[in-house]
Amino acid sequence: MAKEYMPANMAFKPSLKGNIITISIAEGHYLYQDRISVSSQNKTVNFSFINKPIVKKFPNQGSFVVYLDKAQLKIPSGLQHPITVRYQGCSSIGLCYPPQQVTLKPK
Repeated sequence: MAKEYMPANMAFKPSLKGNIITISIAEGHYLYQDRISVSSQNKTVNFSFINKPIVKKFPNQGSFVVYLDKAQLKIPSGLQHPITVRYQGCSSIGLCYPPQQVTLKPK
């Protein structure tokens, strides 16, 4: 029987509230910390992680720093333009999603 994989937009759901970006991560999925980036108007936006990641060990691949439940990022206040969040994650049953990109609009 084929495994059922959740679509990427269901597995990872970024949202923006004030100057905090939260990427909610569905159960059974994880997000690579070093594959998360933020930009606005084709310029890199500096951010800091609010919550702590974990180190996940993979047989034959080594260890990676990942988020399991959610990743929270603090970006500078007062950004007026749409913010592009890029990230990549995997399902714990073996599927790695291609890099994702979502544009969030400041309120």
